[in-house]
Amino acid sequence: MADWATLLGEGDFAGARAACQQKIAGRADSPEASWELAEVEERWGDSLFFAGETGAAEHYHAARTALVPPGSQFSSFEENERRMGAYHRVMNKLCAIDPYGRPRPGHDGRPHPNSNCGRQLEKAGPQPLELSIAEQRAAVANARETTQKQQAEYAELFQDSGHWCHYRLGTRWREAGKALADR
Repeated sequence: MADWATLLGEGDFAGARAACQQKIAGRADSPEASWELAEVEERWGDSLFFAGETGAAEHYHAARTALVPPGSQFSSFEENERRMGAYHRVMNKLCAIDPYGRPRPGHDGRPHPNSNCGRQLEKAGPQPLELSIAEQRAAVANARETTQKQQAEYAELFQDSGHWCHYRLGTRWREAGKALADR
């Protein structure tokens, strides 16, 4: 069977995972084995995520579990930092997936450092968003209106209120609705 890294480079993600699992058989609890499996899963997720397809979340969850297996502790500061950096990168992409399984527009997800997706993104480069004068004026007017609403007299009543204040208000509305429904 071919090396899992070669299969990843060719885009055969299922074959890469099988080769990786075969390679780490018997030592799956070792930090390096879990690191390799996490790379396979994250890069597979990246191929779907950056193509705008569904299904990346399943692979990111598998990568997250491989990076930090439940109950694991890492003895060195460097190993912990390396894994937490990768974990943070995977979690950002997981949070950028919408309810339909696709990446949200304008997400800040970064691909795995060894991924081909990163090279494609660097070539494309971020396009600066330039607004016309009319759009800028509309945004300023909208911001002013929002600020005015937040500073309105009725907004000040609930500014420092917490959960229980809102709960009591909701309860009162419910009771009023029941009283009107009985009529």
